[in-house]
Amino acid sequence: MARKIILWCAIPIIITAAIWIAWGHLFFWNALGRLFANFADLASLVLVLAGLLYAMMPTKAVKAEERKWHRPIGALFVLIGIAGFGFGLRDKAESRRQVETLLNASRGQATASDMRLLREDIGSLRRESQAGFDSVVEAIKGLGKIHGTVGATKKPSQELPVHPEPTVVEHIQVAQIPANSALPPNAKYGLQVTISTDVMSQPTALMVECDGDIEDGDFFVAGQLLMMGMGYGVQQDKRRFALKFSFPPFTPQSPIVLTLFSKTEIRVIAVRRIKLR
Repeated sequence: MARKIILWCAIPIIITAAIWIAWGHLFFWNALGRLFANFADLASLVLVLAGLLYAMMPTKAVKAEERKWHRPIGALFVLIGIAGFGFGLRDKAESRRQVETLLNASRGQATASDMRLLREDIGSLRRESQAGFDSVVEAIKGLGKIHGTVGATKKPSQELPVHPEPTVVEHIQVAQIPANSALPPNAKYGLQVTISTDVMSQPTALMVECDGDIEDGDFFVAGQLLMMGMGYGVQQDKRRFALKFSFPPFTPQSPIVLTLFSKTEIRVIAVRRIKLR
């Protein structure tokens, strides 16, 4: 009896110690992440195999019902089925959320592109008008040398606003487009930032810096329905947004899609890797 008590007390201690030791290793995050990411399929497979064994060995199934542990095993299969159903619903919801986030930015991208083209056309017209005005002034000055001096004040050229390209670290590429905000009226502007890489990294931690104040933000890894060891948030200066995750790995096939919300229009000016504490 004493041995059983010691054994039952030792098992959770050993399991806890093993998890604590493996917590900082990538193998632990990869194994746990892949287990939860595919749990719905694994649960279906377990239930199918259990049903197959029950149908192929009816006599053993009848004998198993006479033993005490057949109820806990049955309850375990029920829990596996319910958990698999729940994970399946979660995967569908996350997939729907990612698609809606990407479509949300694409809906407003046409308007933003049109406005950008219009701004470029206005700038081109302004430069051409300025060149024509300068040529007229030069012609009047030339006439002034013959028929008297005619003075003219040259209009100073106006510089068009130019958004700086974001400063990124090696192996990181950034693309950003306006998006509809999910937080009106507190933050009516949205910015969707796609961060891609050409090398795999794990774990991943990035600091995104903008040229204006950030109110809130959210992110996901495209095509990945489960993330583990993740954290994110706006920093104290409100111009930086930090994000990190241990699973899945950051790969060229799975870019990070970050959505930032703000009270005014903002742009990303820098993306840097940071060390996990």
